[in-house]
Amino acid sequence: MPYKELGMLKDSGLSKDTYSGVVVPYMSEAEREKYQVTIQDGLLFWRGERLNTNPGGSWAFVMDKNGRIFCGNKNGDIQHHSAFFSGRPVAAAGHISVVGGIIEHINNFSGHYQPTSDYMEQFKEELEKNNVDLSETEMDFGISSKTCKLRLKNFQDQNYRGKWYQRFRGTVVRETVDGSEDTYTGRTHIQGQRLRLYPDGPRWQWL
Repeated sequence: MPYKELGMLKDSGLSKDTYSGVVVPYMSEAEREKYQVTIQDGLLFWRGERLNTNPGGSWAFVMDKNGRIFCGNKNGDIQHHSAFFSGRPVAAAGHISVVGGIIEHINNFSGHYQPTSDYMEQFKEELEKNNVDLSETEMDFGISSKTCKLRLKNFQDQNYRGKWYQRFRGTVVRETVDGSEDTYTGRTHIQGQRLRLYPDGPRWQWL
């Protein structure tokens, strides 16, 4: 059964990719393959060798609805999380620290997608299905969609200055992120992009 997905944010995702002046190198399927992570005997491999994000620290990663994992160094040729799937939805996104194929730390730090912990638990589930030992792994998955929904009520209180307010500047937009009718965030997520054919060649069209 496929994992649930969420689209990237309209303001810190779409706007950043289209209006910031920075060209985001969206990947084709062939280009994406070079960044795919495989798991063998509970260890993470990347380009045929055990994955090492150090000394580069943590790398950006995403997972699609089928459990495929991709990662790359944001100090290298990866600009944003949106590059991997060309702006399309993801099942999880954040940063990961790996040494010798062993995961040391995982977080949900993605400005484009800002996934709640529900989506990060899916990433954890996929790793555990592949016998990855996470007993010594530090995990920072943020708050759940349910908690996010509850905290939205506090935006109407001018005296509220919690962590959530500080991070998202108090912007309140009620929009579902997983297709349900009762799970909302205070952010505007978009579905992603699809490739359309035009007379002068293929272009991306925003949904």
